[in-house]
Amino acid sequence: MVRQNLLVMIAVALVAHVGVCATPSFSAAKPVWPEGREKEWNCQVGFTAEFDGRDALVASNAVLRYTGATMCRVFLNGEFLGYGPARAAHGFVRVEELPLGGKLKPGRNVIAIEVAGYNCDSFYTVRQPSFLQAEIVADGKVIAVTDAKGGAFKAGVLEERVRKVQRFSFQRTFSEAYEVWPHSNEWRLGIRPPFVKPCTLAEQPQLPLLPRIVPMPDYTILPAKELVATGTVKYDETLPVKTPRSMTCTEGKSWRRDGWKVSELEWIPYYDMQRTVTTSRKDSLKRQECRFPDATRASRHRPSGGA
Repeated sequence: MVRQNLLVMIAVALVAHVGVCATPSFSAAKPVWPEGREKEWNCQVGFTAEFDGRDALVASNAVLRYTGATMCRVFLNGEFLGYGPARAAHGFVRVEELPLGGKLKPGRNVIAIEVAGYNCDSFYTVRQPSFLQAEIVADGKVIAVTDAKGGAFKAGVLEERVRKVQRFSFQRTFSEAYEVWPHSNEWRLGIRPPFVKPCTLAEQPQLPLLPRIVPMPDYTILPAKELVATGTVKYDETLPVKTPRSMTCTEGKSWRRDGWKVSELEWIPYYDMQRTVTTSRKDSLKRQECRFPDATRASRHRPSGGA
């Protein structure tokens, strides 16, 4: 009984909160995606817009407003800014607003939005065509928008992410596998590395917009405090592997999940992990401060053997 009353109170509070939230809207932005690719599985696209931060109005009042499908990560001048949009029911999307005031540099600034378009069935996100709708505004003045007919946001398909990979699990979308290069993150600064494939944008259907309604997460990074142990590993492609349900479910006859067949996969990280074995381990007698190398300096690497 207590639990029922608590659930009712939570429901009433949410309804009351939603009731006072204004329906969001965009001043000029249109939903866009690379032409003909909105229904592809696991397509990752990078959008960038450059603007001048010397204008006092822009520097103090600029706001990034965006929504999209399926997942977005936002960067300002290469630094992580936010993640979204918040979840919504099928056929709807929630709009995020990120204040930029006080974060801009005098002169050239670059907003980068990395969009992972999964467009597949899961218990994690809804299956719907991929898109991004975004704009930068300052006190009603439109600074940059997504628009297939000449918007300031430019786009490129991020081919460093391997598309044809296994699902992360039976319930979730695709696992993440990358061909990482030394300059992989430079596109977030408006630079186009070779793996960023230029594309033509096409306007997508406008979905009903909903407010976020839930608080923003705390993105504070909590680093590891101590080094507990060190060790080495090796990759042995001769080791036997097991195939999980998340891979074979794409080949089922009675109920098939979205995804590629095992024979179609470009890379199978699940097999690579099973073939990676520990060769030595040393526990630290004296706890040490943790220091990790910059991941962006790593060279391109994929374990030999693939599948």
